[in-house]
Parts: sequence; C-alpha cells; structure tokens
Amino acid sequence: KFGHTALCLRKPWAPEDGGWCFDYGTAEFGDFTKLAWRFISGKGSFRLAADSEDELYSDYERSDRTIWRQVLPLTPAQAETVRVRLFKDASDPSWRYAYRLFDDNCATRVRDILDEALGGRLLAVTAGRPAAGLTFREYGRRGFAENPIANLMIELFLGRRGETVADRWQAMFLPSALRDEIAKLTGVQPELVRARKGRVLGENPGWGGRGWLLLLAFVLAAPLAASLLLGWGRDLALAWATLVLALLAALVWLIAWSCPFPEGRVNEMLLVFLPLDVLLPFLRPPLQRRYARVRVGLLAAVSMLAAIGVFVQPMWAALLVVFAPMAVLAFVPPRAAPAPASDVPAAEGEPADAEAASDREFGRGGCRALFQLIQS
Repeated sequence: KFGHTALCLRKPWAPEDGGWCFDYGTAEFGDFTKLAWRFISGKGSFRLAADSEDELYSDYERSDRTIWRQVLPLTPAQAETVRVRLFKDASDPSWRYAYRLFDDNCATRVRDILDEALGGRLLAVTAGRPAAGLTFREYGRRGFAENPIANLMIELFLGRRGETVADRWQAMFLPSALRDEIAKLTGVQPELVRARKGRVLGENPGWGGRGWLLLLAFVLAAPLAASLLLGWGRDLALAWATLVLALLAALVWLIAWSCPFPEGRVNEMLLVFLPLDVLLPFLRPPLQRRYARVRVGLLAAVSMLAAIGVFVQPMWAALLVVFAPMAVLAFVPPRAAPAPASDVPAAEGEPADAEAASDREFGRGGCRALFQLIQS
C-alpha cells in the first residue's frame, strides 16, 4: 500500500527505446524469517536491482499496480551524477543496506540521489516544513490499513519515534510524497501510465491492531474470572494468561534489545510487558494476588504518566491486555471448591479449609498446568 519507487535511465539520443530501471527495494523475500530478523537487527538485507523498463512495467501490470512516470528535467551533469551513483551501487553484487521503513527505503534512496544531483535543493525546500501533520505511526497505520497483523506489530513494536510528526523531507519515504515534491520543485507533473483495475485499497485502519489487543484482553481475563468465580479450572486459566503475556513480553524485549535503531529500541511497551510475569504459576495464590496488585499499580502509574505527556505512545489497548487479567487475579475473590463429604477430621498440621489446601497445592498444580499447556 505504501507504493514503490525506481529510477530509470534512458539514452538521450534514443529515449523511445526505453531504458534500465534501478530498484532499491529488492531482497530475498522467499526466506521471510531470515529477512524479518535481518530487518529487525539492522543488518543489510536489501539491495539494488536493475531491469529493463519494459520488464518493470510488466511486473507491475501482473501485480495490478498503478504506475506513474515522471521524466526529470536534469542537465547532462546532473544526469551523470545520478548514473554514477546507481552504477556504483549496482556494480557490487554483495552490496546491501539496512532497510528502515521511514528512514531508508526504496523512495528515500531515490530522494537522496536526486537531492545530490540537484545540489541539495530538494532538502532545502522541504526539511523542517510541515507536511500532512501525521506521525510516522499514523502513516504506518494508514499504509497497513487492510493488514491487521501489521497494524498489531506497529502498536507493539514501533517505539517513541513513531510519534514524530514527519516534515516534508521525511514524508518522502512515501513514493507519492516524493512524486509530489519533485513536481513542485521541477514543475514536471507525473503522468499516469496505468491505473489499478481492482478495488481501491483503503486508508482507514479503524481499530486495526488495537481491536485485536482488546479482544486478547477479554480472552485472557474472561477464563480467569470464570475459574475464580466457579471454583475450578484456575490453574489452566492462569497458565494460559501467563503463557500469552510471557510470549508478548519476550517479543517486545527481544526486538528492543536486537534493534539498533531508535524506532525499535526506545519502546515504552517495555514498561507494560514484563518478563517477570512468567513466574506467576509458580507462586502460591496469596503471593500471586500480591504480585498482581503490584502489577496493577505499576500499570496505573504508567497510565498517569501517559496522561500527563511523559509517555507519548498510544498504549491504552496494550495496557488493557495486561491490566485485565492482573486485575481479575488481584481483586476477584476465589470461590472455594466444594470439599468431599467426610467425617474424618483434618490431621494435625493439615489445613482444614479448601482455600488453604489450594494454597498449599497450587505451586505444583500451576507448574503442571503450564507444562501441559505448552506441551499441547
């Protein structure tokens, strides 16, 4: 949905023959796991590929993509600057760069090359000047409007950098913004070569990833509340909630630790999802309730700091994912399971009530439930 950008070179003495197009958005998309890890860890994974203009158009047509074309009015010296830069990057088969969605992608590479050829004029007229007034997170949510999983990842893993309002220079990470700024600077309007034949892709993400987080909060809290109120299934419900929270915490912390860039490393979600939650099934019920109350207090503190502007990320949906099960565990009184009828009194030193017996046995039961859940 963000679009794509390529720079094409034509022979000035035979422009009708077409030319060669240089594309900075090429990677090994077949191995998605490896590509994703290299993207997160900031290792070079994208390269420059060259192909004929006709073949590029054919690829876009097969994908039913809209194609715009701008013929840039460059002087021979400016065109030579562009050619030298492109040939330099294309000449080394091992050359790679670390792709960054907002700062270093196929559009920003073209932007920088053209700015160099134009003597810095593009930067001079766009840097620090307001664009659409959108933050990087809002741009991301719009671009992935029809992909709720991508929107969920934006919610959880894009840090404070996502709240930066992009100026006109930064907004050119979008091919459409780059196209418009080139038109303003050079006076050359883009030409529509081909229009998409399928339906127009939407830009309104709606609830997006936040809707999934709200659903997850219910899915974690409801079974735990039911088990406490009914007096059975508490071990399994707590193990389920703990497993999900621990996995989310592991992902948030792993990405923040692995990413060298501020958009991934400086993430306020680190204060919401804590790896220590994995210890919950191994605690006795009284300690579980105390731990849950401490977590609720910490989440309330994070919420207050967000309300006064200390924290800037939109965390309310993620906060509910942790708050809902922790509040249930902290404040919903458990119903004692019915004890079997027996006239035999409790032995000396044995707990006489069902809740005390549950407290004594829950450490082992919680461990067994978590193990069984992982095994299944």
